[in-house]
Amino acid sequence: MISFCRFLTCARVLPRRRPLYDTRYFSDYSGFYNRHEEVEKLETVFNEGPQFTVVLGPPSSGKTALVRHVATQLFRDNAPMFHPIFIDLRGVDVASKDMFKRAFLRETFSAKLKDAFWEKHLAGIEFDMGLFKIRTKLTMAKDSSSAPENIGEIFDAVMKQVPTWSVSHGACPPILVVDEANELRKLGQKDPETLESFLRFVVKCTKQEQRLHVVFTSSDSFFQQWLSRDQGVDSNHFDVLVVGDLTKAEAYQYYLNLLDTHVAPEKRGLFGRTEEDFDRIYHLTGGRMYFIRKYVVQICSMGPIQSALDFMMVSNARTFLRRELIRPKIFSKNQVLEVFKMLTSSKSGYLMYQEVIAHFKDERVVEEMIHRNILHFRPRSKFARDLQPTPEDDIVTASGHPALRAMELLL
Repeated sequence: MISFCRFLTCARVLPRRRPLYDTRYFSDYSGFYNRHEEVEKLETVFNEGPQFTVVLGPPSSGKTALVRHVATQLFRDNAPMFHPIFIDLRGVDVASKDMFKRAFLRETFSAKLKDAFWEKHLAGIEFDMGLFKIRTKLTMAKDSSSAPENIGEIFDAVMKQVPTWSVSHGACPPILVVDEANELRKLGQKDPETLESFLRFVVKCTKQEQRLHVVFTSSDSFFQQWLSRDQGVDSNHFDVLVVGDLTKAEAYQYYLNLLDTHVAPEKRGLFGRTEEDFDRIYHLTGGRMYFIRKYVVQICSMGPIQSALDFMMVSNARTFLRRELIRPKIFSKNQVLEVFKMLTSSKSGYLMYQEVIAHFKDERVVEEMIHRNILHFRPRSKFARDLQPTPEDDIVTASGHPALRAMELLL
């Protein structure tokens, strides 16, 4: 589904085509459901000129599923709406020598095999996946020693194969997605040259030369600050979108869908289906699909949940928070308990970041709680819709509803 403004700019060169099916509500990607507003917003981003986008959100909030869902949509004639390359850093030991380069080349080569767009535009590159090297047309006729070896040269060689984008192309820019980009921190510690070259490549092919979109997903609360403050990437060169949980109404529909599609008929009697029944579930899980799935799976395997502590996600959160209370740290136990009281009594479910810092009169105390995953930092964003009223500034929250319930148990 192409945004209306994008349709107007491209109507002369690209007839409007509809997606293969209504993909706003269902997806092959686990963790995606009923994100129609976020889908439309992200489609608008991808249909515009190349840009660098950072997608943030707590772990298991559906960031990766959302980005992959939108980036892999098809038109009714099975033609891809977009042309993505996915690099998932979860399975990459970026601290080991050349592993990031290998992941980049492997996924780029894979895209060339699968997507006609990349097959066409990377025709000028020959991939040697045995040695993880490339040769361009300029070097193919020469000795292999003249092929790009430096990681920066490899990034530049690939980028130059992608044409500069313009509206007259009648097609959307290609997309490079780096999942769990917070792993780049480790790359910077072990191989700062490669990280510097890659970030320079990202800014060059988005902001400067308009060749492709780049999307980073991260669950790191301070990834945005690390990128701009520690790595020197101008904050004007990237946009930040924050993915939240489902709204309560969306979470209820997701819960009913889980019961109808994933629970055996003989087990469905264990679950209530009314909104009042879901109120009790939502109190434990919130709108995070991962927690709702865990709740359903636990009841199917172990029977009814009688109290908050019976829910394993709450029990796990209590164990974690209790351990953090006794570990050596900057903050005191009383300060942690004070934060627990502030969060559990907050009607909105969040606290203003600057107000918490002012309360403790020490930014280090709050940042340490965030680094220890006692709190989750969330920058201001209109993209997420799960918090009401919508925050007008940066906030901190618990890591999820199970953690909130655990905080209540520890007070």
